Order: sequence, then C-alpha cells, then structure tokens
Amino acid sequence: MERFWMVYVEDKASPRHKHTAFELAKAEAERLAIVEGERAYVLEAVGYARPTTVWESLTCTKEE
Repeated sequence: MERFWMVYVEDKASPRHKHTAFELAKAEAERLAIVEGERAYVLEAVGYARPTTVWESLTCTKEE
C-alpha cells in the first residue's frame, strides 16, 4: 500500500482527495483553513480493511 494523506475540515464533508506527499496535504490544509474559517486536519492512512466475499443463496435448491 502506498502512503497517502487526506485533509479533513471540521463540520464539512468527508475528505475525497488522496495526496501522495505530506507537503501537498499540508499546503491544502492551510489553504482550506483560511477559505473555510475552520480547522483543517491532515490525516495519514495507517492501514486498511479488505471486504470478504461470502456467497449466500436466496433460493433453496436440492440436488438430486
């Protein structure tokens, strides 16, 4: 997994853009803090969860 950072502004929508360098995320946080008049946090991804696939049949069939 490649490292990335996202910027979260308090009381605003969830972050959507992945920054590939901390410096880019920091600059964006500074810009958004001024524009939005709110704190802007730089968040670093520390891991991830993968979904598992489980097959569940909606019909009951009996093989004969």
